[in-house]
Amino acid sequence: MKLKYFLLKIILSLSVIFLIENIQGQYLYIPVDSAASDILSINFSGGSLQNYGCEGLDPTFWIAGSGISATVTFVNLQDYPSFRVWGMNDDDSAAVSVNGVSYPLSSSSASYDEKVICNVIGSPGLDGVLFSGGLLVGANNNELGNYSHQNITLNQTNITSITIYGVAGAGWGFAGVSVETLTSINSYENEVIDIFPNPVDNVVNIKGLNDDSVIDITVLNLVGQLVYEQRFDHAKSLEIDLSELSAGTYFIVLKRNSSLISKKLIKK
Repeated sequence: MKLKYFLLKIILSLSVIFLIENIQGQYLYIPVDSAASDILSINFSGGSLQNYGCEGLDPTFWIAGSGISATVTFVNLQDYPSFRVWGMNDDDSAAVSVNGVSYPLSSSSASYDEKVICNVIGSPGLDGVLFSGGLLVGANNNELGNYSHQNITLNQTNITSITIYGVAGAGWGFAGVSVETLTSINSYENEVIDIFPNPVDNVVNIKGLNDDSVIDITVLNLVGQLVYEQRFDHAKSLEIDLSELSAGTYFIVLKRNSSLISKKLIKK
């Protein structure tokens, strides 16, 4: 019995890895120095590209003080894009505008994922960045330092442009953006599935299901950890309670037989 349970856990773990690898493949990270004219363009005002020894992250666009900005313009409308910042300390702050209009950052308008330490020096504390007074600010002081990067996801659809402005500070890096390239892995034949609201407060609704089969619902965080799973029998609509999840960005996955539908989900 123990061996059977152990093998089941291995199969589940491999399935989750497969899911997250396929789902994350739908989101394309574009560094600031990459040519992606068919997807977006980036215009810089002031600042410069610098290298700071962070593998896979250099160069970044260095922003110090105020008056320096980077504007990302998308060829096609984007829903919930992310931008990546590196090395923000508590004297560094940035403002954002979306489609040319000021976009104050808060737990309802945006989210940030877990920080990634980019070299051996490390980064203390739980977070590398925070939202404060509508701005993006660093969470650690200069003495402790912050050698990590994080993605900030905007809870907004139909985005044509994002501008990141330097407001104050000794300097930090704008590294790139992530955009959605696919809506789903496979569509359910002859069905139009609606997953809403998004962003969600606590309960997400799923409508348009065919009630003649079993549906497996899983929710994964950005690093591939399984945070919710449930099997449902013969339902045309579902209500999924995500009230226990913290605010942030997730992937909700619907699996039936060999078909998958996935969607990026923002939890307020």
